[in-house]
Amino acid sequence: MTWLKDSVLIFIASLILYLGFAAFRPLANPDEGRYSEIPREMISSGDYVTPQLNGIDYFYKPPLFYWMQCASLKAFGYNRVSTRAASTLMGVFGILMAYGAGRYFFGRRAGILSAAVLATTLLYYIIAMIVTLDMTVSVFMVGAAFSFLLGTKQTGNARGWLIVSFFVFCALAVMTKGIIGILLPCGAAFFYALYKIFTRKFEMPTLRDVIYFVLGVVVFFAIAAPWHILASLANPSADGVALFTSDPQGQGFFWYYFVHEHFLRYIDPDTSRRAQPFWFFLVIAPAGALPWLFLLPRIVKDAFMDAQNGLAKRRDVFVFMFIWIVLIVGFFTASSSKLVPYIVGIYPAFAVVVGAWLASVWDRINSIDFKIEKSVISFLGVALVIAIPILYYIGERKYPDKVVSDFLLNYYVAATVVMGVAAAVVIVRGWGRGNNSRFWKGVFAWLALVLVAVNFLAILVQKPNSERLAAEIKRVCADEPFAIAFDYGYMQDLPFLLDKVPYYIGTPPEEQRFGWKRSPDKYSWRVFHNGELLGKFLRENGKIAAVARKESLNELSSFKLPLEVKQRLVVGDVVLFDLSLKNETK
Repeated sequence: MTWLKDSVLIFIASLILYLGFAAFRPLANPDEGRYSEIPREMISSGDYVTPQLNGIDYFYKPPLFYWMQCASLKAFGYNRVSTRAASTLMGVFGILMAYGAGRYFFGRRAGILSAAVLATTLLYYIIAMIVTLDMTVSVFMVGAAFSFLLGTKQTGNARGWLIVSFFVFCALAVMTKGIIGILLPCGAAFFYALYKIFTRKFEMPTLRDVIYFVLGVVVFFAIAAPWHILASLANPSADGVALFTSDPQGQGFFWYYFVHEHFLRYIDPDTSRRAQPFWFFLVIAPAGALPWLFLLPRIVKDAFMDAQNGLAKRRDVFVFMFIWIVLIVGFFTASSSKLVPYIVGIYPAFAVVVGAWLASVWDRINSIDFKIEKSVISFLGVALVIAIPILYYIGERKYPDKVVSDFLLNYYVAATVVMGVAAAVVIVRGWGRGNNSRFWKGVFAWLALVLVAVNFLAILVQKPNSERLAAEIKRVCADEPFAIAFDYGYMQDLPFLLDKVPYYIGTPPEEQRFGWKRSPDKYSWRVFHNGELLGKFLRENGKIAAVARKESLNELSSFKLPLEVKQRLVVGDVVLFDLSLKNETK
């Protein structure tokens, strides 16, 4: 019964912390705009097989996350919270997984502490509060990894159903972001098996295990195969097109999805366009684990170097968690494509390690010397509490188009600072009096407040959103033909906010270029990449309302047309204007 009670309380607390403040922050371009618009277009078109972005085929990722987004948008409407609900809920489910694994292997206290550690891990929280596929695929892969590890501790039918669970989670991960969804969990299982062989603790699978394994494989393909088959049939390659080529002309789904996304992007920096230094994740991974990273030396010592410590009895669990962490960091370090969210899947495993250690020492925690950890964390706490109002008011003056300065938000920031000061006082008191349990409880409370502030202050580092622009467009030209000129990547949230697919003037941005190049004639009626297409539209329709950044307006001269630009209004650095041909019907 305590399993259910704990799970419900953890779910509610995590949901409040993770989704409760989602309405404060506008969509962040480009990712949140993109991953909100794709499901919106699915709903609008009724085509749930071929994802589209701004009306152009978008084969980069499988559709499971988009389907989840569709369900949220249909249930709760088009708003900030509904667009973030799917990704954030997956983050919350990851916290529940950490609780389940921690409790199963190390006891109830370890489960609760594992959940608390993960919920207050900096990078995990940041990725969970934005709309992106990475949190969803990471949690599914963690579900597969934990299912495998739990299965090694069970026998009979219980082990069998955990084997099936492993394949179910792998299939869901594949349907979210492709082959890594099964590659990484299987890689972790393989290296853990090598460890068991090396330590002479490997157990040969039974006939029952083999039967459940076969069942799991069948279930995997039953989940993952249908969409891949349907997408391939709906989007075939043209006759005579070479499969292994860098030219997208005439290519179908298979080339985009398997060759370009799974092969070329991993090995070719020019294809991925996300190259970073080799050491990128070697810095990001530990930084994202703050502030719990400071406990790692003690954990390693107790789990691997102290045979008398109780954690040594579960050393194999720690080994698997570290295999999982090293595998993910190593895999993406070797890749030519590096983005911060890729490694978020390491943190549930890390949280279980930290939670298990905290639980093992909790009864004697006041006897442990945490002087270094207390000094560092207390300093960070006070520094952040001081920095929050400073950052807010600097940002309000420097980015007036990003921060809405009204009484509610000022009150919100002030209240956050006051609560942060109170939490910092608790931490400092715990440090001064040597009450370690009070200190760590204060740390959890302080981190929750800091994360709430981070959610709001993220407005300052986001690219400008298009909410004001969308409102003005609806007011002055809601029923007119409308286009985005040159800067779709800068305002990817605009089609979602307008609830329609606009025309496009210029060459589509890189994210859409492969879909467009595959069959440019298919989109010639709405993608005006040269003067001939734009001139034809203007002669037939008279004019079109368009938006572009001020700095991009000069690019209209490249069309070699007698264009007349009539400015309507300016929102931030974006201009809304009417575009027509001189001396022709307008």
